Amino acid sequence: MMFYAVFVQPESPGNIGSLARVMKNFDMEKLVLVDPCEITEETYKLAVHAKDVIESAIIVNTFEEALDLLDFSVGTTSVYGGKHSVYRISITPEEMAKNVSKKGNIGIVIGRESSGLTNEELLCCDVLVTIPASEKYPVLNAALAAGIIFYEIYKPKRKSTGKLSKLEKDLLIEDFNKIVDIVEKRDYKNRIAKLIFNRIIGRSFITSRESHTLKGIFRNILKRLD
Repeated sequence: MMFYAVFVQPESPGNIGSLARVMKNFDMEKLVLVDPCEITEETYKLAVHAKDVIESAIIVNTFEEALDLLDFSVGTTSVYGGKHSVYRISITPEEMAKNVSKKGNIGIVIGRESSGLTNEELLCCDVLVTIPASEKYPVLNAALAAGIIFYEIYKPKRKSTGKLSKLEKDLLIEDFNKIVDIVEKRDYKNRIAKLIFNRIIGRSFITSRESHTLKGIFRNILKRLD
């Protein structure tokens, strides 16, 4: 599986550089420019460490040529059509990232800064994505919108920080409960303290390493209390 960023008729040299930079942030290196404006020094300046993305960009004259490079295309639109417009029925970036095919060349198609993709271009895409945003101003900058979508694609690659197992959680709560039983003899206060700690641990998503540190402190407290 290979992801491409397809920028259709970019109007600003700087926005090409900004897109290249955000691509680099999320390990995306394949950039396709459709009938672009001139690439200038500003492009490279805003790309920062992503100059190689620009230098290796594929430049084509038409949208159809760009689609020929892809096995699956994801069009982007700021207008969610719903039942009112079949042209713009779309899903969220998260839904797209979870369900997109794991094979072939997949293109994230970004439209013009001023007007986005046309209805005809959207019809050529296999699926459409809309980023939920304020109804007062739902149009995002091209690079920002791309970054949100790229993040959802990249997110599964991020290494786990070591999620707390049920056994570790139970042992941590067990030590806390022992401390409460020693320092709080009133039944009501005792039950509330245990309940609150249980809920804090349940919603905090602490890591195994953090749990190990807390457990060591609780054990030292129990030794002192004994």
